[in-house]
Amino acid sequence: MNLIGWRVIHPVPLAERLRASIEAWGFTLQERPATGLQILVADRPDPRLIPPEATEILWWVHEGTPEEVSDVLARREGWVLRQESPLEAVREAILHLQQR
Repeated sequence: MNLIGWRVIHPVPLAERLRASIEAWGFTLQERPATGLQILVADRPDPRLIPPEATEILWWVHEGTPEEVSDVLARREGWVLRQESPLEAVREAILHLQQR
């Protein structure tokens, strides 16, 4: 399915570029809670930010310790990518999560 939840918790200048890229790849972003895949833009991965309806989460974060990453991934399937990663890595993560 091409509908993906989108939530910017901590605004960053690159978030709009990421959003435009995701939409250019053919995905539709929904700014309200979505069942299924949710993209969270945040400073760090934080389990308190996990939406209950999300079954998978792609975290796009400024930084995160291995412990923080392990904690959120233990609670929901997903990926954690740093905001300095190439945008193509986000596309690959979305496709991988949708193929599960």
